[in-house]
Amino acid sequence: MGTSPPETPPQRFRLPVRQPLRELLIASLCATIGSLEIIAWATFRLGEPLLIAGITLILVGLGYALWCLIRFWRTRWAVRLTANELTVTSGSRQRRLLWAEIGAVKVGKNRVEIFDRHRKKLLTLGVDSTRRAHETLHSMLDAIEVHRARQ
Repeated sequence: MGTSPPETPPQRFRLPVRQPLRELLIASLCATIGSLEIIAWATFRLGEPLLIAGITLILVGLGYALWCLIRFWRTRWAVRLTANELTVTSGSRQRRLLWAEIGAVKVGKNRVEIFDRHRKKLLTLGVDSTRRAHETLHSMLDAIEVHRARQ
């Protein structure tokens, strides 16, 4: 009667992400100043350049805020490592990769790329630039290498 080695419990990694508070403050100040320019234009009947500058500042502020929020949500993900697969969860989306499918895991400046055995990119994950995020990332990469070595 043979005994199989005990199965290791799944490992979870969630990289910390810095809240974009400073960037959102800048975006809201931009939109507020633009709004005040439009109010000044309408109240004091000032020239069209003030109206155009106000509209431009509002659009720049909204665009910058949208960009910050998209970047924030793209860097929020969690990885679950089991004996059979690597599962990446981002929001309501989930992607499962079997260990046999994974050929290489490479780290870029602020991203992790997972390739198959034919060097085709399977997945790209954004990583926040904070030190804590990179420390967690290196722990996760060490665990991935341990799982890949077992296969």
